[in-house]
Amino acid sequence: FILVIIFPAVLAWILANRRPQHGFRVFAVVYAFFTIAFFTLRYVYSRFDFPLAVVSKQEAFMQLKGKSSIPTNKLEPNAWSFAKNIPQAVSMSSLTPYPSDVRHLLSLAAMVETELILLLFVLFIVVRKKHNAISRNVIYFSIFFSLSLLLTIRFTVNNLGAIVRYRSIVLPFLVAVMACQTNWKIIGEFFAGKNKKNQALTAL
Repeated sequence: FILVIIFPAVLAWILANRRPQHGFRVFAVVYAFFTIAFFTLRYVYSRFDFPLAVVSKQEAFMQLKGKSSIPTNKLEPNAWSFAKNIPQAVSMSSLTPYPSDVRHLLSLAAMVETELILLLFVLFIVVRKKHNAISRNVIYFSIFFSLSLLLTIRFTVNNLGAIVRYRSIVLPFLVAVMACQTNWKIIGEFFAGKNKKNQALTAL
C-alpha cells in the first residue's frame, strides 16, 4: 500500500522539478486528480473500489480488539464519510498517544517522541530559515506523502501500538525537513544570551 501512496508524490515531484516556480500548484493538482480517481475509478472498473478496500481494512482492525484499541468513527465507502473524518484522522495519527493514553514504558516513550516532534514543529514554524537550503519540492514531497500516509493509517487502524509503528515510516521525511529548515543559530544565540545574563546577575 505504500507503493500506491508514494506514487502520486513521486510523480508530482518529477513534474514539479520541470516547473520549479509552480511546485506547490503541481503537487496540489496531482493530488486533486488522484483523490478524484480514488473515489471514481470504481465506476469505470468495479475491482478498483478503493474506498471499499479501506473500509474493509478498517473493519478487519476493529475485529482484532487489541489492548490499545481506541474508539474510532466507522467509515462508509463514499467521499463525504472520508472528508468528515479527516480532522479525527490527522489528530489521531499524528498526536497520539496522549498523556492520558500512557499505560506502560513503551507508550510513555511513544508519547515523549510525539511531544518532541511537536516541539520541533513549533521551532520550525517560529524560527524557520529565511533562505531555503533545500528545494521547496523536497518539502512539498515530504509533506504531501507524509500527510497522505498518516490519513491512510488512521482511516484503517484503530490500535495505538500499530499507529505508532506504521507512522514511523514518515518520521524521517518530516523530522529531516523540519530540522534542516529550523534556524538553530538563532536558538543557540538566544540561550547563549540567557546564560550570559544569568552569569552577570550571579556576579553581582
